[in-house]
Amino acid sequence: MKKIVIATLIVLLCLFLYLVALDSFCDQDQNGGNFTIGICKITGYLPF
Repeated sequence: MKKIVIATLIVLLCLFLYLVALDSFCDQDQNGGNFTIGICKITGYLPF
């Protein structure tokens, strides 16, 4: 049980850090490519 909780916390931490990095990438990108537009729409819903 303890291992499941730790694994879940690690996955959530990695997801959070990935979204923070993605948000930073989207703030820097000025080209607006198709891939970037699709991915960066997700970060528009983030509170940070």
